[in-house]
Amino acid sequence: FPQEKAVVAPVPPELDYDLWLGPAPQVEYMQKRVHPSHNLDARPGWMRNLDYSDGMLCNWGAHLNDIAQWGAGTERTGPVEITATGKFHDDKVWNVLESFNARYQYASGLEFHYVMGAPHVRFEGEKGWIQVNYPSTIKASDPAILRDKIKPGEIRFPLRSEKTDFIQGVKTRGQTLEDAEVGHRTTSLCHLANISIKLGGAKLKWDPEREIFPGNDAANKLIDVAAFRSPWKLEA
Repeated sequence: FPQEKAVVAPVPPELDYDLWLGPAPQVEYMQKRVHPSHNLDARPGWMRNLDYSDGMLCNWGAHLNDIAQWGAGTERTGPVEITATGKFHDDKVWNVLESFNARYQYASGLEFHYVMGAPHVRFEGEKGWIQVNYPSTIKASDPAILRDKIKPGEIRFPLRSEKTDFIQGVKTRGQTLEDAEVGHRTTSLCHLANISIKLGGAKLKWDPEREIFPGNDAANKLIDVAAFRSPWKLEA
């Protein structure tokens, strides 16, 4: 994200700005808040404003945490403990997390670590580790791991384009590879970290069945979107 000046400007003629804002707060147009004109490859400014997005915590999290939970067999549940810290942009328009570090503990003892950095997924076990860097570089602690074949009964995921998968689901009315429950659990990981950060890096207990923070009224209040979106400032 190159830094941009927060300059109020005329709305581009091709943009229906009222429609773009939708239910978000009514504010004057500026390119920094929306998206560079006629540049589909540019990162949008809205991704760095809490009125529209929770930043890279949820952007990459929706992709990478999904893969990690699938590999761990936890895509229909969640952690039992969360601790997260983060640093926010010191900017009136770009005010999402600039960096974050989240750790999750699952009932099985599995530890899950999600940190801002180059996008990748890494699995660590008794025999070593295997890692895929976005978009397609794969490596392992031992090359033999990459030659290992998936055995009957082990986790297997039929890979295909998510776009093709969605279209096939619409046409056939069949189940997509990742249904609404899986999407909800993936997104929840991101927001659980957000809540911990908002509470100053608090270690939070989480009940993945009831989806509440047992005995923690302050954390449970932040499950509500309106409460979470209320003005706040965290000292890094």
